[in-house]
Order: sequence, then C-alpha cells, then structure tokens
Amino acid sequence: MSFNAKALVRQTQVPIAQLDGSAGTTFCTKWFYATVDTFATVATAGYFNGARAQLKAGDQIEVACTASNKGGLYQVTAVPAVNNVTVTPAVLA
Repeated sequence: MSFNAKALVRQTQVPIAQLDGSAGTTFCTKWFYATVDTFATVATAGYFNGARAQLKAGDQIEVACTASNKGGLYQVTAVPAVNNVTVTPAVLA
C-alpha cells in the first residue's frame, strides 16, 4: 500500500519555547497516522512525500500499523523541496 493523505490527522500544534522563555513563532506539530503498512514501509524515505506541504522537520507522527497491531512514534527529519521526506523512530528520553 502507499501513503493515504486522508489517514494523516493533526493532533496538536504548539509554539516552540525560546531561550528567553517566550513562546516562539515556529511550531511543533504532532500527527496521527493509521495504516495497514508495516513500520519498515512507513519509515522508507519518500513514504510521506504526499504530505510535504503539511510536514516540517521536527514534527512527530504517531503511527498505528493496524495489520500488525503495533504502534510507534516517528520524528520527521527532513522535508526538502524536491527530494524525499524522511522520518526516523523518535527517541523518547
């Protein structure tokens, strides 16, 4: 299967705090995406190219892979203008 834009839903968007403690003018967005694809497929460079206009580096995508009953969190690492959108499993500290 391939990326389905209708299955990508914005959960929340918050301003990124600045060093002086003020709210910034840039935002971090958390998305939810459900698919029958595997995690390996979802992590493939270019899988999220269809969402290039919505995503930006630093965003997080919570993914539910329904066929395998597994879930996980990905960090968007790059959204270039012409090359592939890339994601990586998010590191939770």
